[in-house]
Amino acid sequence: CIASVLGNLTWATTAVPFAQAHFREIQRCYIDSAKKAFYDLKFKCVLSKEARAEIEWWKENSRAVNGKEFANGEPDLSIFSDASLSGWGGVSEGVTARGPWSKEDEGKHINELELMAAFNSIQAFARHLSHAAICIFLDNKTAVCYIVTRV
Repeated sequence: CIASVLGNLTWATTAVPFAQAHFREIQRCYIDSAKKAFYDLKFKCVLSKEARAEIEWWKENSRAVNGKEFANGEPDLSIFSDASLSGWGGVSEGVTARGPWSKEDEGKHINELELMAAFNSIQAFARHLSHAAICIFLDNKTAVCYIVTRV
């Protein structure tokens, strides 16, 4: 039964935003239980507190996307941005934009600088666009998480 659920969740990760991060504990419980039962498909799997929390996440978030577009398609613009302690840079369609940080910005945490680099890159490449789908690529997980939870 849990194998079937995991199969459905794996498929659904393409349709439910951020879903991939929310079935690892369910998988872990399944794998651990399967090993203990010598891979007998009739075994009962007891879900951990963390796995149950992931099931709850799926219940809430699969409802949120019910009836929405399966995929947004290709973005109108893709931008790659990055930050260092001395400046920022961005690339889109082979064109580069970059700049140094102001004295005031130089002392900021790298996570904040990554967000500022993304913002500066979007301004540099998408200023002329309106109602456009923009895909921005960052190499900083904290910055990505911040953006994703606020969009």
